[in-house]
Amino acid sequence: MTVAHLPALSPAEGTAFFLLGGRHPLFSESSQRIYALNNTAAYIWCRLEEDAAAKTICHELAKAGISLDLAEQHVRNALQSWLKLGLLKVDYSLDFGSLPVACSLTVRIAGFVLTTRA
Repeated sequence: MTVAHLPALSPAEGTAFFLLGGRHPLFSESSQRIYALNNTAAYIWCRLEEDAAAKTICHELAKAGISLDLAEQHVRNALQSWLKLGLLKVDYSLDFGSLPVACSLTVRIAGFVLTTRA
């Protein structure tokens, strides 16, 4: 899956990122673990906290001087690791009003009209 097709991700409840003497620890309350992030991972995490999309983060990293392919690899690896560790949550909410209607069924019975769309 490319980063352009990833769902919206955000820090899971109970995770906290902070700076500590030039280091970038990430604390998970649920697992009671502390994870050390490198500078790139810390940047990716901070941008996720600001609701930036994975694709946007990749382009920002590429502007900072690494290739877009390498940026996508860093972002994809970080997100996969954090998802496995339970540090991120996936936003599955959909705006059904913006989805095209593929099929509809209208039934008229005893003066009532019922329309079902899927």
